[in-house]
Amino acid sequence: MKKIITLMLFLTFFAHANDSEPGSQYLKAAEAGDRRAQYFLADSWFSSGDLSKAE
Repeated sequence: MKKIITLMLFLTFFAHANDSEPGSQYLKAAEAGDRRAQYFLADSWFSSGDLSKAE
């Protein structure tokens, strides 16, 4: 049991987000006019509390 917990703890060190800004994976598609990407980008900004960008 200790081995499993140790393994799970070890694997969490590799799980991290590469993009520092929320929604950045949708930015290029949203700028190109993809309405779904625009929605997801605004939703990401709204969820993160950046209301000025979400408008």
